[in-house]
Amino acid sequence: MTPAVAWPGLRPASLDMDNNWNGSVPGSGAGVDGLSPAGSAVMLDGPAAVGEVGIAVPGLIVLDVSWSMAEDLGRAGGALEQLRVNLRQNAMTSSNAYLGMVTFADTASTDLGLVRVADPEVRMPEIAPRGSGTNFHAAFTETLAAYRRELPELGRTADGRRRQVFRPSVYFVTDAEHNTGPDWHGVLGELKSRTWRPNVFAFGYRQADPHTIRSIADEGLAYFAAQGQDPATMFDKILQVILRSMVSATVTAAGQAADPDAATAVTPVDPDADPATAGLVRMGPIGTTID
Repeated sequence: MTPAVAWPGLRPASLDMDNNWNGSVPGSGAGVDGLSPAGSAVMLDGPAAVGEVGIAVPGLIVLDVSWSMAEDLGRAGGALEQLRVNLRQNAMTSSNAYLGMVTFADTASTDLGLVRVADPEVRMPEIAPRGSGTNFHAAFTETLAAYRRELPELGRTADGRRRQVFRPSVYFVTDAEHNTGPDWHGVLGELKSRTWRPNVFAFGYRQADPHTIRSIADEGLAYFAAQGQDPATMFDKILQVILRSMVSATVTAAGQAADPDAATAVTPVDPDADPATAGLVRMGPIGTTID
């Protein structure tokens, strides 16, 4: 199989998703694949309480639901539920991580606004194939609109207090190439040029072009499945990356909230042991103005 290569300064992104996925979530207190976190003998017991707190670390899953994804989408729902279970095993992440979902085919829509996805009372949207093409322009346009709409609301609590919002992430998932709608490069550039510029992850497999996936993602955050990767485990692998990145981001954000003079970069990790944080370098608060 192709070795895992999604790190800055090394080989082009063409991730073997069977490698690099076992181990703990750095800085988390929650393990993956049944393993304990580094330096700990046991995993934390969940579920953790989900209560209103002073910070928010948002992320949007931007998921291709065109018909080429039909066989995979049924598995995606189960993998998302497992993500929620894993998030509840870490109190800091379950309380501070806000996740939403944009789906796209020839058009795009926000199917889940930014919510504390670990909360058992949150109802996840049904994921089903639709449309007549794969439109990256629509996907990025909707992602930009969703963040512009949701981030100001996320900065206010229900009782009117301010919540400190940290730099968001985008988790783009596709198995194909853009084949309908306007060119997408301009709107992706607009998304990446905001003052609250998100960390952009991109995951590709099947007919997706690794060069396209690499051009969408920030450096170090492009992932591509090896030839022959089992589709039955694809979303499990992808959501393990999302879990790790969310835990690392919330741990870093909590440290920033406690000490504004602390470094804004995620604590350095060995990318061979934890690819999910290799390119996460911007985790400061984004302020109250959303452009």
